[in-house]
Amino acid sequence: MILCENPKGGTVKIGISLIEKSMIKPEATLVVVAHGSRVSTSNQEVMELTCSISETSPRLKVFAAFMELAEPSLVEVLEDCAMQTTEIVIVLPLFLSAGRHVTNDLPAVIRKTAARYPHVCYKLMPHFGANPNLPKMLINQVMKDIETTSVHDGVS
Repeated sequence: MILCENPKGGTVKIGISLIEKSMIKPEATLVVVAHGSRVSTSNQEVMELTCSISETSPRLKVFAAFMELAEPSLVEVLEDCAMQTTEIVIVLPLFLSAGRHVTNDLPAVIRKTAARYPHVCYKLMPHFGANPNLPKMLINQVMKDIETTSVHDGVS
């Protein structure tokens, strides 16, 4: 879902071709949003992943955000992006399943933010668990671990 300003008022949904045709503009921002945890090391993992994404995609500004239990919140990050020169904000939900946050909360936050900042286009990506490559990635990891594990390794 992409929400952009409609010159006649309101917002309109625009297809992915806007992003694909222009590639990723330098003023585009990726927001990796996770649930958030009371366990600080869990939130730190999200921050580290965000840094890794940023290092591999220097044309993107990349930020982490959380739905609850951790800071910064998605609302805070989206508002910060709108206050900067960002034209396109891509929100990537780091969720394995399409629960309440993915199906209800994320779209609602993005709609509300888009209404407040119509000069920014917002794109909500499918949640991570919907990635068709995920099963292959998981099996590749398992097979790699099997190849390096012996019976004498015990539980790790």
